[in-house]
Amino acid sequence: METLKWLPPAALLQRAIRVLVIGAGGTGSQVCQGLAPLHMALCALGHPSGLDVEVMDPSKVREANLGRQPFYPSDVGQPKAVVLASRVNAQYSCMSFTMNAAVTEDISKTVARFRPDIIVGCVDTKAGRKAIAAQIERYPHSIWLDTGNRADDGQVVMGNGRKAEFHVPTVADLFPEIIDTSTPDDNSPSCSMQEALHRQSLYINREISLQALDLLSRFLRGGLTHHARLINLAAGRMNSIPVSYDVWARMGYEHPRTKKRARKQRK
Repeated sequence: METLKWLPPAALLQRAIRVLVIGAGGTGSQVCQGLAPLHMALCALGHPSGLDVEVMDPSKVREANLGRQPFYPSDVGQPKAVVLASRVNAQYSCMSFTMNAAVTEDISKTVARFRPDIIVGCVDTKAGRKAIAAQIERYPHSIWLDTGNRADDGQVVMGNGRKAEFHVPTVADLFPEIIDTSTPDDNSPSCSMQEALHRQSLYINREISLQALDLLSRFLRGGLTHHARLINLAAGRMNSIPVSYDVWARMGYEHPRTKKRARKQRK
């Protein structure tokens, strides 16, 4: 099995890296809190501008969010994205880091306006992931870092569009059922923290966000030989998916490069 190395585009090492976090819930809120330290680390290591971050979410803080998400009782009824960005800025703006907020669910318009280099998807619906997948194909320079979880397990998968210079399959390429809107989602909102804890283990969102941030950090600081991590807290297990045409083929994904090679061999 040949394992390749996926290096960050040279442009990302020469200017501010635009990061769009879609979703400010259980995972997205903790990803946002971790991006400020990543910005500081990149600048300390010589990056000229670090990160330019925006978080988008149309929803407001509910009482059921308290305890599992970094919100206070006084935040209830306020837009999640605004509260989160304000709190992060209050802590890190003195470190030349600023996070902007967009209270919207329109992924297409937000991507067209912000033109992110990295989209961190923290959505829990198939429709949301399908909308992100469409934007990744529309803007080949963008990279999609998907995060998702169930009660005790989840995934972090980084990939890009088929027209990218070096195409790495996305979560939608490797697990197409994740954007299959013909089947219903099972993610009705919890009405209380107690109900939320019955639906998901207490630290699954924190673990998924940590793995996403670590994957992004390693990519920006030197590239990746694996682009996905599959985590199961109940079993105490984590597996990775290498950057490998052979592995992708065994998973059922026919990479455009292997398609071309197969056609040449047939000729």
